[in-house]
Amino acid sequence: MLLRRMTQHVKAQNWFAVGLDFVIVVFGVFIGLQVANWNDVRGERELEGVYVERLHQEVVALESVRAQLVRDRKKVSEDLFNVAQKLFNETKATLTDFECATFAGIIPTSNPTDDLPLITELLSSGRITILSDDELKQALSHFLTVKSRARDSRDGVVSSLPQVSLIHNHLFEVRSLEATSAADYYRSLSSETTRKQAFERSGYKVYCDIDAMRASVPFKNDLSQMVDQHSYHLDDNRRVSEALAALHRALDDIVGEEHEEEPL
Repeated sequence: MLLRRMTQHVKAQNWFAVGLDFVIVVFGVFIGLQVANWNDVRGERELEGVYVERLHQEVVALESVRAQLVRDRKKVSEDLFNVAQKLFNETKATLTDFECATFAGIIPTSNPTDDLPLITELLSSGRITILSDDELKQALSHFLTVKSRARDSRDGVVSSLPQVSLIHNHLFEVRSLEATSAADYYRSLSSETTRKQAFERSGYKVYCDIDAMRASVPFKNDLSQMVDQHSYHLDDNRRVSEALAALHRALDDIVGEEHEEEPL
Protein backbone atom coordinates (compact mmCIF):
# COMPACT_ATOMS: atom_id res chain seq x y z
CA MET A 1 0.00 0.00 0.00
CA LEU A 2 2.71 2.50 1.04
CA LEU A 3 4.96 1.54 -1.90
CA ARG A 4 2.11 2.04 -4.38
CA ARG A 5 1.30 5.42 -2.88
CA MET A 6 4.95 6.48 -3.11
CA THR A 7 5.01 5.42 -6.76
CA GLN A 8 1.95 7.54 -7.44
CA HIS A 9 3.55 10.53 -5.71
CA VAL A 10 6.72 10.15 -7.78
CA LYS A 11 4.74 10.02 -11.01
CA ALA A 12 2.88 13.14 -9.88
CA GLN A 13 6.22 14.71 -8.89
CA ASN A 14 4.78 15.48 -5.46
CA TRP A 15 8.17 15.51 -3.76
CA PHE A 16 6.88 16.66 -0.43
CA ALA A 17 4.60 13.63 -0.25
CA VAL A 18 7.46 11.38 -1.38
CA GLY A 19 9.66 12.74 1.42
CA LEU A 20 6.90 12.30 3.96
CA ASP A 21 6.35 8.70 2.89
CA PHE A 22 10.10 8.06 3.14
CA VAL A 23 10.22 9.46 6.68
CA ILE A 24 7.26 7.25 7.62
CA VAL A 25 9.07 4.17 6.27
CA VAL A 26 12.32 5.00 8.08
CA PHE A 27 10.50 5.77 11.31
CA GLY A 28 8.56 2.50 11.08
CA VAL A 29 11.75 0.51 10.56
CA PHE A 30 13.40 2.30 13.50
CA ILE A 31 10.46 1.60 15.81
CA GLY A 32 10.43 -2.03 14.72
CA LEU A 33 14.13 -2.41 15.49
CA GLN A 34 13.73 -0.70 18.85
CA VAL A 35 10.85 -2.97 19.83
CA ALA A 36 12.92 -5.99 18.80
CA ASN A 37 15.87 -4.69 20.87
CA TRP A 38 13.64 -4.03 23.86
CA ASN A 39 12.25 -7.56 23.61
CA ASP A 40 15.78 -8.96 23.37
CA VAL A 41 16.92 -6.98 26.42
CA ARG A 42 13.84 -8.02 28.38
CA GLY A 43 14.45 -11.64 27.42
CA GLU A 44 18.09 -11.35 28.51
CA ARG A 45 17.12 -9.88 31.87
CA GLU A 46 14.48 -12.56 32.45
CA LEU A 47 17.03 -15.25 31.60
CA GLU A 48 19.57 -13.54 33.88
CA GLY A 49 17.04 -13.72 36.70
CA VAL A 50 16.65 -17.46 36.14
CA TYR A 51 20.44 -17.88 36.15
CA VAL A 52 20.86 -15.83 39.33
CA GLU A 53 18.24 -17.89 41.15
CA ARG A 54 19.90 -21.11 40.01
CA LEU A 55 23.36 -19.83 40.96
CA HIS A 56 22.07 -18.84 44.39
CA GLN A 57 20.72 -22.36 44.94
CA GLU A 58 24.01 -23.91 43.81
CA VAL A 59 26.04 -21.68 46.14
CA VAL A 60 23.83 -22.57 49.12
CA ALA A 61 24.18 -26.28 48.29
CA LEU A 62 27.94 -26.02 47.78
CA GLU A 63 28.46 -24.26 51.13
CA SER A 64 26.47 -27.00 52.84
CA VAL A 65 28.55 -29.76 51.22
CA ARG A 66 31.85 -28.01 51.94
CA ALA A 67 31.04 -27.22 55.59
CA GLN A 68 31.47 -30.76 56.95
CA LEU A 69 34.54 -31.42 54.81
CA VAL A 70 36.27 -28.20 55.84
CA ARG A 71 35.51 -28.79 59.53
CA ASP A 72 36.87 -32.34 59.30
CA ARG A 73 40.07 -31.20 57.57
CA LYS A 74 40.56 -28.61 60.29
CA LYS A 75 40.11 -31.23 63.01
CA VAL A 76 42.58 -33.59 61.30
CA SER A 77 45.14 -30.80 61.16
CA GLU A 78 44.59 -29.96 64.84
CA ASP A 79 44.95 -33.62 65.86
CA LEU A 80 48.10 -33.93 63.79
CA PHE A 81 49.59 -30.82 65.41
CA ASN A 82 48.79 -32.12 68.89
CA VAL A 83 50.50 -35.45 68.14
CA ALA A 84 53.56 -33.61 66.84
CA GLN A 85 53.64 -31.53 70.01
CA LYS A 86 53.77 -34.71 72.09
CA LEU A 87 56.59 -36.16 70.05
CA PHE A 88 58.66 -32.99 70.11
CA ASN A 89 57.96 -31.54 73.53
CA GLU A 90 56.82 -34.22 75.99
CA THR A 91 59.57 -36.75 76.64
CA LYS A 92 57.40 -39.12 78.69
CA ALA A 93 54.09 -38.78 76.86
CA THR A 94 52.56 -41.77 75.11
CA LEU A 95 50.24 -41.90 72.10
CA THR A 96 46.77 -43.41 72.16
CA ASP A 97 45.61 -45.60 69.28
CA PHE A 98 43.61 -42.66 67.96
CA GLU A 99 46.60 -40.30 68.11
CA CYS A 100 48.85 -42.86 66.48
CA ALA A 101 46.34 -43.41 63.64
CA THR A 102 46.09 -39.66 63.11
CA PHE A 103 49.43 -39.41 61.33
CA ALA A 104 49.77 -43.06 60.27
CA GLY A 105 46.72 -42.84 58.04
CA ILE A 106 47.16 -39.36 56.57
CA ILE A 107 47.68 -39.31 52.81
CA PRO A 108 47.71 -36.51 50.19
CA THR A 109 44.29 -34.96 50.42
CA SER A 110 41.95 -33.52 47.83
CA ASN A 111 40.36 -30.09 48.06
CA PRO A 112 36.78 -29.96 49.33
CA THR A 113 34.49 -29.63 46.31
CA ASP A 114 34.38 -26.12 44.87
CA ASP A 115 32.49 -26.49 41.56
CA LEU A 116 29.43 -24.49 40.53
CA PRO A 117 27.86 -26.27 37.51
CA LEU A 118 26.10 -23.14 36.23
CA ILE A 119 29.35 -21.16 36.04
CA THR A 120 31.01 -24.00 34.13
CA GLU A 121 28.03 -24.00 31.76
CA LEU A 122 28.07 -20.23 31.23
CA LEU A 123 31.83 -20.11 30.69
CA SER A 124 31.81 -22.96 28.17
CA SER A 125 28.89 -21.45 26.22
CA GLY A 126 30.23 -17.87 26.33
CA ARG A 127 27.08 -16.72 28.14
CA ILE A 128 28.84 -15.56 31.30
CA THR A 129 28.38 -11.91 30.22
CA ILE A 130 24.64 -12.24 30.81
CA LEU A 131 25.37 -11.56 34.49
CA SER A 132 25.19 -7.77 34.64
CA ASP A 133 25.40 -6.86 38.34
CA ASP A 134 28.84 -5.34 39.02
CA GLU A 135 29.14 -6.62 42.61
CA LEU A 136 28.11 -10.11 41.52
CA LYS A 137 30.67 -10.10 38.70
CA GLN A 138 33.40 -8.92 41.05
CA ALA A 139 32.54 -11.55 43.68
CA LEU A 140 32.38 -14.29 41.04
CA SER A 141 35.71 -13.26 39.53
CA HIS A 142 37.33 -13.29 42.97
CA PHE A 143 35.89 -16.72 43.77
CA LEU A 144 37.16 -18.22 40.50
CA THR A 145 40.63 -16.73 41.06
CA VAL A 146 40.89 -18.00 44.65
CA LYS A 147 39.53 -21.40 43.62
CA SER A 148 42.13 -21.72 40.86
CA ARG A 149 44.90 -20.68 43.24
CA ALA A 150 43.80 -23.28 45.81
CA ARG A 151 43.88 -26.01 43.18
CA ASP A 152 47.39 -25.02 42.10
CA SER A 153 48.48 -24.94 45.73
CA ARG A 154 46.98 -28.37 46.34
CA ASP A 155 49.23 -29.80 43.62
CA GLY A 156 52.21 -28.36 45.48
CA VAL A 157 50.99 -29.80 48.78
CA VAL A 158 50.55 -33.26 47.27
CA SER A 159 53.97 -33.23 45.62
CA SER A 160 55.75 -32.25 48.85
CA LEU A 161 53.63 -34.02 51.48
CA PRO A 162 55.78 -36.77 53.05
CA GLN A 163 54.29 -40.25 52.95
CA VAL A 164 54.92 -40.90 56.63
CA SER A 165 52.73 -44.01 56.66
CA LEU A 166 54.87 -45.53 53.88
CA ILE A 167 58.37 -44.19 54.51
CA HIS A 168 58.33 -44.75 58.28
CA ASN A 169 55.97 -47.72 58.57
CA HIS A 170 58.54 -49.57 60.67
CA LEU A 171 57.69 -47.17 63.51
CA PHE A 172 54.07 -48.25 63.89
CA GLU A 173 52.02 -51.42 63.66
CA VAL A 174 48.37 -52.07 62.81
CA ARG A 175 47.26 -54.58 65.43
CA SER A 176 43.54 -54.95 64.87
CA LEU A 177 40.69 -53.99 62.56
CA GLU A 178 38.17 -56.03 64.57
CA ALA A 179 34.62 -55.70 63.22
CA THR A 180 35.18 -52.95 60.69
CA SER A 181 37.90 -51.56 58.49
CA ALA A 182 39.66 -48.22 58.50
CA ALA A 183 37.54 -47.28 55.49
CA ASP A 184 34.43 -47.58 57.66
CA TYR A 185 36.02 -45.19 60.11
CA TYR A 186 36.67 -42.54 57.48
CA ARG A 187 33.24 -42.96 55.92
CA SER A 188 31.68 -42.35 59.32
CA LEU A 189 33.20 -38.87 59.41
CA SER A 190 30.33 -37.56 57.30
CA SER A 191 27.89 -38.10 60.18
CA GLU A 192 27.42 -36.05 63.33
CA THR A 193 29.69 -38.30 65.41
CA THR A 194 33.12 -37.06 66.40
CA ARG A 195 36.26 -38.40 64.77
CA LYS A 196 37.32 -40.03 68.02
CA GLN A 197 33.95 -41.72 68.55
CA ALA A 198 33.99 -43.02 64.99
CA PHE A 199 37.52 -44.32 65.48
CA GLU A 200 36.63 -46.12 68.69
CA ARG A 201 33.67 -47.82 67.02
CA SER A 202 35.76 -48.89 64.05
CA GLY A 203 37.95 -51.27 66.04
CA TYR A 204 41.00 -49.87 64.28
CA LYS A 205 43.99 -50.26 66.62
CA VAL A 206 47.50 -49.00 65.93
CA TYR A 207 50.67 -49.20 68.01
CA CYS A 208 53.38 -46.55 67.68
CA ASP A 209 56.96 -46.89 68.87
CA ILE A 210 57.12 -43.39 70.31
CA ASP A 211 60.68 -43.75 71.60
CA ALA A 212 61.93 -44.74 68.16
CA MET A 213 59.97 -41.87 66.63
CA ARG A 214 61.62 -39.37 68.96
CA ALA A 215 65.02 -40.83 68.12
CA SER A 216 64.46 -40.64 64.35
CA VAL A 217 65.46 -37.26 62.88
CA PRO A 218 64.12 -38.13 59.38
CA PHE A 219 60.74 -39.06 60.89
CA LYS A 220 60.48 -35.86 62.91
CA ASN A 221 61.49 -33.79 59.89
CA ASP A 222 58.81 -35.45 57.75
CA LEU A 223 56.22 -35.09 60.50
CA SER A 224 56.99 -31.38 60.84
CA GLN A 225 56.67 -30.89 57.10
CA MET A 226 53.39 -32.80 57.06
CA VAL A 227 51.99 -30.48 59.74
CA ASP A 228 53.04 -27.44 57.71
CA GLN A 229 51.57 -28.77 54.45
CA HIS A 230 48.22 -29.51 56.05
CA SER A 231 48.26 -25.99 57.49
CA TYR A 232 48.76 -24.57 53.98
CA HIS A 233 45.93 -26.78 52.73
CA LEU A 234 43.58 -25.45 55.42
CA ASP A 235 44.51 -21.85 54.68
CA ASP A 236 43.89 -22.27 50.95
CA ASN A 237 40.45 -23.71 51.52
CA ARG A 238 39.61 -21.07 54.13
CA ARG A 239 40.13 -18.49 51.38
CA VAL A 240 37.88 -20.45 49.02
CA SER A 241 35.15 -20.59 51.68
CA GLU A 242 35.47 -16.85 52.33
CA ALA A 243 35.25 -16.07 48.59
CA LEU A 244 32.22 -18.36 48.29
CA ALA A 245 30.56 -16.60 51.23
CA ALA A 246 31.18 -13.22 49.54
CA LEU A 247 29.59 -14.56 46.34
CA HIS A 248 26.65 -15.76 48.41
CA ARG A 249 26.18 -12.29 49.91
CA ALA A 250 26.23 -10.67 46.47
CA LEU A 251 23.54 -13.09 45.30
CA ASP A 252 21.47 -12.49 48.44
CA ASP A 253 21.47 -8.75 47.68
CA ILE A 254 20.00 -9.49 44.25
CA VAL A 255 17.41 -12.12 45.18
CA GLY A 256 16.52 -10.37 48.44
CA GLU A 257 17.31 -13.19 50.85
CA GLU A 258 19.13 -13.22 54.16
CA HIS A 259 21.00 -16.11 55.76
CA GLU A 260 22.77 -16.49 59.05
CA GLU A 261 26.38 -17.13 58.10
CA GLU A 262 28.19 -20.04 59.73
CA PRO A 263 31.70 -19.47 61.07
CA LEU A 264 34.42 -20.63 58.67
